[in-house]
Amino acid sequence: MKKLLIIVAVLAVTLASCGKKEKKADVKATKPAVEKKAPAADASATPEKKAFDAVVAKLDPANKCVVCHQVDVKTIGPAYKEVAKVYKEKGGNIVQFLKGNAKPIVDPALYDQMKPNIEVVKNLPGEDLAALAAYIRSLEE
Repeated sequence: MKKLLIIVAVLAVTLASCGKKEKKADVKATKPAVEKKAPAADASATPEKKAFDAVVAKLDPANKCVVCHQVDVKTIGPAYKEVAKVYKEKGGNIVQFLKGNAKPIVDPALYDQMKPNIEVVKNLPGEDLAALAAYIRSLEE
């Protein structure tokens, strides 16, 4: 039941974020103050984690990866460590998946839920996509 509520909440936020562009501009206008504080809070983070956080900070709150993914625990989506493990085992390309050019290999049944976020993420610059993939791969055990 909790998962259903979380899924409904995420979908509602995602759908709401697709509405007026004026609201997105307001959210982006308030983000920089928050972004500047986040990196200082975790000075011990790896370079991959810092690059990942910088990319995620650019995303609309509803499209942030951490809404559905955690490092060690499967929440709405698979844990990052599981993603890293499966992509290594199957020789998958995380960047190609994030660009929308590869099929999901970790949990294909969840792809329809993630599709709206892929539509946003695939438009990020290549170096940002590479940073996301590098961080995920760095978590492989």
